[in-house]
Amino acid sequence: LEICVVHQVELPGLNTAEFFKVFFADDAPYSMRDFQKKRGDVDIRYGKWKELEDGGEDLYSLKKGDGSIDPAPLPPNSTQERKLRFNTLTKSYFGPAYAKAIKTQRATQLSNHVLVIENVTQLVDIPFADRFRVI
Repeated sequence: LEICVVHQVELPGLNTAEFFKVFFADDAPYSMRDFQKKRGDVDIRYGKWKELEDGGEDLYSLKKGDGSIDPAPLPPNSTQERKLRFNTLTKSYFGPAYAKAIKTQRATQLSNHVLVIENVTQLVDIPFADRFRVI
C-alpha cells in the first residue's frame, strides 16, 4: 500500500456512504490499520462504529478552565464514533519507546457528497497528557 496525500481529488461514482465503506467501515478493505503499522504503531485494536445521538460529546474540549474555545457543532445528521487503542512509537530520546494512545474517530455524513471524518488522539503515558490532544 503506497502512502500518498490526497487533496481535492474527486472519486467519480463513489458517494460518501461508499467511501466510508471502502476506507473506514469495520470491515473496510483499505483501512487505516496498514497505515498505522507502517508508522510503527503496534497492538492496534479497533472498536466497532456506534451511532451517536445528537452528535455526541465534544471531542475537542480539555479539562474545564483550560481557556479553549469549542468549535461550532456540526448540523445534526448521521454521526458514528469508534475508539482505537494502540501503542505508538514516540521517537523520543528520553522516556518509553512506545506510548499508549486512544484515538476517537467520528464520521458525520452531511450529504451524499460531504463526509466529515474527525480524529482526536490522546497519548496516555506522556507527562501532562491530560493537557493536550492531537487533532
